[in-house]
Amino acid sequence: MKIALCSRLAVVALALVTLGAGSTAAAASTAQSVLLSLHTVSIKHGKAAKTKKKKKPSNVGPRGPRGATGPAGPAGATGATGATGATGATGLTGPMGPGAVTGSLFESPIEADAIHPVLATGPLLVSMSCRPGKVAESIRLDVYLSIPAVPMVLAGGTQESATYTRVLTPATDLPTVEEVEPASSKGSTGFLIATGPDGVPHLIYLDYGANTEASFITGPPETNTPRGCWVITEEF
Repeated sequence: MKIALCSRLAVVALALVTLGAGSTAAAASTAQSVLLSLHTVSIKHGKAAKTKKKKKPSNVGPRGPRGATGPAGPAGATGATGATGATGATGLTGPMGPGAVTGSLFESPIEADAIHPVLATGPLLVSMSCRPGKVAESIRLDVYLSIPAVPMVLAGGTQESATYTRVLTPATDLPTVEEVEPASSKGSTGFLIATGPDGVPHLIYLDYGANTEASFITGPPETNTPRGCWVITEEF
């Protein structure tokens, strides 16, 4: 916002008085007469003797002491609100708050693959393992859910099939097995709401799947779809 600043200019007027040629001569003659008259008076009376004037008595007494300062006058009316200043520069973006916890893991199938944690905090924990399937070129994806503290309420699903489950005992690595056939891919995605013993609901986004055939596209844009398993989570 630009604010125009106005300045005030003070103008001083000078009055100039001029005399014409005729009036100038008359003024000079009058001035000479006055000067001669004063000189004549001075000659006739001579030098006047100095006389000491008698000081008249004064009936005015000495100045009294300064009086006390009077009370302050009432405050003046509040002035008009000033113009709004220019908007300041945008500050730096702060760090992400503690509410969002993300986890992501992709790996190729490994024989006797171990269990890998993906979401390791909160009322619902998520892990995975990726192994070869029962037939050649197939993949087995295991997604594990753990409930460390109870009671815990687990809700989710869709409009056609909603679920609400109260878990009363802790559980560790409850498996969900997906067998993905050769030359194909399979996965699931959705939201769950997990509420632990503290009564605070956690919204959890979960996406998992497996792809049994790698592909490459030169593009543009250039893309690569690897063979393997993935789990992506985000907790709010």
